[in-house]
Amino acid sequence: MDGDQDFIVGNLGLNHKYNASTEEPFEVFTHDFDKSGSLDIVLGYYEDGVSYPLRGRECSSNQMPLVKEKFPSYHEFAIADISKVYGKENLENALHYSTTTFATAYIENLGYFKFKAHKIEGATQFSSVNSILIDDFNVDGYPDALLSGNLYQSEVETPRSDASYGVLLTGNGKGQFKTLLPNQSGLFIKGDVKNASILNTALENKKILVFGTNNEPLQLIEYSQH
Repeated sequence: MDGDQDFIVGNLGLNHKYNASTEEPFEVFTHDFDKSGSLDIVLGYYEDGVSYPLRGRECSSNQMPLVKEKFPSYHEFAIADISKVYGKENLENALHYSTTTFATAYIENLGYFKFKAHKIEGATQFSSVNSILIDDFNVDGYPDALLSGNLYQSEVETPRSDASYGVLLTGNGKGQFKTLLPNQSGLFIKGDVKNASILNTALENKKILVFGTNNEPLQLIEYSQH
């Protein structure tokens, strides 16, 4: 509550098959690897200091048949690092991005264009965060955050992220949050939530939470502020 604009940034979460760190980032490359005239996307992850293709031989060869020709067996593909599979020069010439964390975080504005990231502990990291609603939900004078999400779409080798049922973070005005689980907050938001919103009502102190869930009806939750 120092007058600066702080942020809460949703991310994939830490309860995931793959991890990312400064030493071993998660990477994405875009390039015409098979010279077909169209761009291909390659994802890379680290294991024991070595970068490997994320997608297995089956998925990779469906996208780029040359992979199957270059690696006749699954074993040969499995032991090859990403440079051996796609070529060092191709990777160097590709559009390349990487991330060093999948953690949902509170970003503190220190002023003068300086920011500090604080990982939010607990259930916030159980799954992907796709929507963040800000309101004083517990009416204590400080902004709170309601996070929802999940991610059902993934490649065949990776399980879907579905462990979130909504997380309420109650703030104390000092950049610190208390995490309330569904049995504490009363929230139980199922499904692959893609967006959410707060609707005002004609009734005094009454609002409605609206959750848009992929391939499911809207979920509505009424709450009071008094």
